[in-house]
Amino acid sequence: MLNSDQKKILNESGYLIIPKQIDENLILNAQKSFCKIKEKAKNGLYPFIRVYDDYSFSKNLAGIEMTFHNDILDQQMINFIEKSNIIGYAKSVLGDDIELDLSRYHLTENFSHVGIWHRDEKINHNNQSIQINVFLYDETGLQVVEKSHKQYFDNEHEIKKRPYSSYDLSKWIDTKAGEVLIFDPAVLHRAISEKPRANIHFRFKKKTENLKNPYFCKQNKILISDEWKKILERSPNAVDEKSLKKYRKVNNLKSIFMIICRRIIHNLIFFLPLKSIVYRAFDVRPNLFLRRLFRINS
Repeated sequence: MLNSDQKKILNESGYLIIPKQIDENLILNAQKSFCKIKEKAKNGLYPFIRVYDDYSFSKNLAGIEMTFHNDILDQQMINFIEKSNIIGYAKSVLGDDIELDLSRYHLTENFSHVGIWHRDEKINHNNQSIQINVFLYDETGLQVVEKSHKQYFDNEHEIKKRPYSSYDLSKWIDTKAGEVLIFDPAVLHRAISEKPRANIHFRFKKKTENLKNPYFCKQNKILISDEWKKILERSPNAVDEKSLKKYRKVNNLKSIFMIICRRIIHNLIFFLPLKSIVYRAFDVRPNLFLRRLFRINS
């Protein structure tokens, strides 16, 4: 559970990092499990995925949905999640009656990733939900604007028009494998990572009466705590399969042409300002590695 000082930091800043409290072997086993899950998704054996930075002819995964889906459920990963005490933190914020609204592996693979600035909830959402990330590796993969969960900014509409632009008030978040990040979903933030990364993203909310499509259907031989079972069995399915279609890789002449264009822009036209309309028009993320190499910041 969160203590009073931690709750104060979360309330004031909008986010809180919990230091690693689990064994290194547990982290290593979870990393091995994640690699197996990722390969299963890349080989087409698990369909609930997201491909964002589509610059290659193989799947450049950005997300793997439904951590507790039976097709990818893994005992070592369950052990890692349970030892991370996620439920305890969520209950500290929302109370005992909670459900899991979303869970997803966030990852960056072969291309540096720059996400768009966004909020996952409106300001003044009356403490109805909380988001928690558990990190499988060391990463600097998130930018947040402190205290933004309490106020909108005059120029927010400009940020949305130029989604990859820098934001002077933002702060990079450094996290280590096994650490936990708790943040208010109304915080203005974006994913941004030059190097490969992987974390598990959860969104909990106060329990509703929606019991359609339960998230967790059968247990197989996986050992899972009664506390997690209780939450999963009353949580709605966290993925709308129709909405995932726009994130799936399509191979046709048009997509091949766009892949080539995006690859050229990503690797050869990396020097443009982050707010350039070229990036937005072709849905290309700026190449962070080359920008750092040539000391280009704007």
